[in-house]
Order: sequence, then C-alpha cells, then structure tokens
Amino acid sequence: MRGVQHICESVMVSSNDRSHWFVAYVRTRTESRVAEALLERGCGMFLPMRKSTKQWSDRRKILETPLFPGYVFCRFSPDRFISVLATPGVIDILRTGNRLHFVEDHEIAALQRVVTCGIDCEPCAYIETGQRVRVDHGPLRGVEGVVLRSKTNYRLVLSVNLLQRSVAAEVPRGIVSPVEEEPGKSRMLGSVDGNQVHVRSIGKSA
Repeated sequence: MRGVQHICESVMVSSNDRSHWFVAYVRTRTESRVAEALLERGCGMFLPMRKSTKQWSDRRKILETPLFPGYVFCRFSPDRFISVLATPGVIDILRTGNRLHFVEDHEIAALQRVVTCGIDCEPCAYIETGQRVRVDHGPLRGVEGVVLRSKTNYRLVLSVNLLQRSVAAEVPRGIVSPVEEEPGKSRMLGSVDGNQVHVRSIGKSA
C-alpha cells in the first residue's frame, strides 16, 4: 500500500477541477470487477463491450468481451485520483508523469451511442486521417467518424485518440454525409496537471 501512496503523493490534485473521462489501465480479465468497484466508489464508469461467437464442435456460445481489453473509462475529478488508483485491479491511470490525460467527452458519447444501439462493432486498426462523415439518420444520428468502404455498407470508425484505439461499426451507405472541417483545425488532446487543464493541438499548425 505504501507504493500506491508514494505514487499518489507525486500527483498534484485540486478539488476545484471539474470531472473528466480518464482511462484506467487494469489487470487483464478484471475489467468488469474494476468497473463495479469504481461505481461503488462513486465514480462514473464506462466499459464498452462487444458480442462475439465462440464455436465448439458441438455447440456455439455468444460471449461479451471488452472492446478495449485492459482498459476501463472512468469519470472523476483529479482530487479523486488516490481513491481511483487504490481500486483493486487498477494498475494506473493513463498519464505522463504527474499529468493525467483525459478523453474528450464527444469520443465517449460516440462510443456509448454505438454500444447502446446494438449495432455490430469490432476493434480495428487505429485511424487518424480519412474522410470524416456524420450519420444523418437512425440511432446514431449526429455521430461523427471516419468512413471506410466495404462491399455493401460503410464502416464508420470511431477513435479514442488517447488510447490510439478505434472501433468500426457497419452503417448503410445512404445515411452518412461528409463533414466539412474548418481550415487549419487540429485534433485536441487534453490533460490535467495540478489545478490547470492543458489542451494541446496535434496535426496541422497555424
């Protein structure tokens, strides 16, 4: 326990900071237990799952597995860092030194829409560039992502930039339209350091 306390002492926190979505790095196959423990500690929690089929010689079983094995999204204010890090199963919170990195709200919201609407999705290679589109109709209306072509439908790729992980979901070709990005617009990555919130741009420079 002393090791956890030593790590926590090096992280500057402030009760004035608002809560953000952070990423907990957890022990393999403990994602569900960690998620439940985080809820018990009063933290927001999001553990996106996907269904897959396991085939044996005599039977078939549908399994639910995490979309991002080894990670659990949790929402808390930085002053809760000590409590969250002490949660059984949590190895660390994604950070650089004493700077905690957070996930943008719109990335979490997009993933939640995909998971809750029941559309088939699966992990895919991380994609940072490509044609950005917006879903115009259906349960994912308003969700934006990068589009990949497939034989019959589009594959809408949603990325979590902090994790450098992506999820692909099948959507009909006729329900998406291109998103015109503003010239010079950059992707933003946020972090929390003490009582300050840092946002830095990645990509195009002014």
